[in-house]
Amino acid sequence: MKSRFILTYVIIILGLASCFDQGSKETENTSKEAFTVYLVRHAEKADSSQDPDLTSEGMTRSTDLTTVLKSANIDMIHSTDFTRTMKTAQPTSDYFKITISKYDHKKLPALAEYIKDNGGIHLVVGHS
Repeated sequence: MKSRFILTYVIIILGLASCFDQGSKETENTSKEAFTVYLVRHAEKADSSQDPDLTSEGMTRSTDLTTVLKSANIDMIHSTDFTRTMKTAQPTSDYFKITISKYDHKKLPALAEYIKDNGGIHLVVGHS
């Protein structure tokens, strides 16, 4: 079950890679810092309303995410401003004592640029 959790919820760099790769050497050379991104989809939501809470299983998974990421030394946590994403990120935020930075899910290239320019180890909690 834990390996399913890791495979289902934690994808390293793949989700944002397309935002970073513009196919030119200029893009490769503009990155100021090395970075790692843990891209996570929100845990199980309670219903299909516009801004649902997490189910009890979803809350457990958000805590499990913290366990998986304990050795990752997360520098920044980014989440969309929805209950399900914020609550998925919250246990990891509490563990690392990091404030969750909200991002606009309609402006992913801006988030990608921010991560690329600032480097570090990032947890990004989003949707699909």
